[in-house]
Amino acid sequence: MDEMEREEEMFAQRLRAIMKEKGVTQTQLAESLKIGQSAISNMLHRQCRPQRRTVLRLAEALSVNPADLWPALQTQAS
Repeated sequence: MDEMEREEEMFAQRLRAIMKEKGVTQTQLAESLKIGQSAISNMLHRQCRPQRRTVLRLAEALSVNPADLWPALQTQAS
């Protein structure tokens, strides 16, 4: 359980940092994924754990490698 908590915390931190770096707001990201802004907020505040496909979609929308958001995805794909 501790590992999952750390992964979720790192994901939220990385997502927030990448959004800031790219100048993307929660609303803009949500619109590009066709989801509600509250879903982005929930991920950033760790109120929900994103599914694998959501992490992949976020990475695509932000033009980053999915492992940049959730490093364990790289090892899971192998």
